[in-house]
Amino acid sequence: MSDNIYQSFIQHHNAYEAKALKQIIIAIKDFFSNIPFKNLNFENAKNIILLNGDEDLFIKTIFKIHYKTGMAYGRYIYSQFKKENPIQIKKYKPLPFFNEAFQSYILSYFNLYAGTDIRSIPESLADNVVREISNGTFENETIEEMQKRIYRTINKPDFYMWQALRIARTEVSAAMNYSKEIAGNVSGVLFDKVWIGRNDGRERASHIAMNGKKVSKDEEFEVGGYKMKYPCDRSSGVPAREIINCRCTYGFEAKRDEFGRLIFTD
Repeated sequence: MSDNIYQSFIQHHNAYEAKALKQIIIAIKDFFSNIPFKNLNFENAKNIILLNGDEDLFIKTIFKIHYKTGMAYGRYIYSQFKKENPIQIKKYKPLPFFNEAFQSYILSYFNLYAGTDIRSIPESLADNVVREISNGTFENETIEEMQKRIYRTINKPDFYMWQALRIARTEVSAAMNYSKEIAGNVSGVLFDKVWIGRNDGRERASHIAMNGKKVSKDEEFEVGGYKMKYPCDRSSGVPAREIINCRCTYGFEAKRDEFGRLIFTD
């Protein structure tokens, strides 16, 4: 079961990530387009970038990624519940219940995390530029030569591609996993949750240890000493090292009565 669940998850993830990556690259390009590169030097670069770059670009872009990814995947998961159990289909709440729950959650999510996590992106980009500027101090560049080099470097996709990919992968994983939880809760089905990882040699040790672990519907997983309702859950103050680039998901094991019928919470 877990192999099929993960294959479905990663197929959706790859498609959503590709779309998200394009959006983030556009946001980064737009962010740098407002920077007066002719005024940059080692001492003032970070301040000039942060003062002239529009950080709201990232808030709007990532909100859009979360909304479209979460809405699409959550509705897919919700439909799978009904598809796999057509006999009891009348007991499921109608789809608008998911839409309303998801919209409420995403607004709360961004009120909590937009100020800290998303606003760190411009600062990280500025730090990358400062490091690139410092390379020239060992090559005896003039200020003008350095400014031209920085402009050329920043306009190369590989300068920010690794960061754009990391953001896309992390945010898509978060949106998919929390929308899955919302879909499960709205379905009204009583279930256990099972952690599912990729185990391809690139996983964190703490996540490898979680693979196959089962908890009840309202229980939290304990990952590396931190509580998580699902992979990429930030609600308990989980550090970035347990979230960034995570490709884990989880599955539902629905509970059934002695006749094999789903057990609903109400």
